[in-house]
Amino acid sequence: MTPPRTVPPMLRPVVLLARMRDLLPPTELADVLAAFIPPIDPAGPAWIDLCAALDAYDHAADQGLDLDEACQQVDVAAMIAGSGADGLPPSATNNGRRITAFTQLRPVATRRTERSLRGERHGD
Repeated sequence: MTPPRTVPPMLRPVVLLARMRDLLPPTELADVLAAFIPPIDPAGPAWIDLCAALDAYDHAADQGLDLDEACQQVDVAAMIAGSGADGLPPSATNNGRRITAFTQLRPVATRRTERSLRGERHGD
């Protein structure tokens, strides 16, 4: 039996956030997505396509279908969602190291967002 296929490491932050989209309030999800370089628009077609690809993957898994194509669609959608409007990662550097939406988040998370990610309620 072959081991389950996993999302490539550089795509995991984007895919994980798409998986968590129903767990976070929309404003907090938007704040987290805005922290990506370049920012990801939660109402944009790339984000919507990624969420649809994950839903299609879940449906295929529930039906016991071959997941290779669904995995590929998730990977491609995640790559597009994290690459920005021109489809290419930015060429900025940080101390000589290239940074992209997949390698760095701007530190803009609020205390409320951090509590939500830990599973605490707003009033806690």
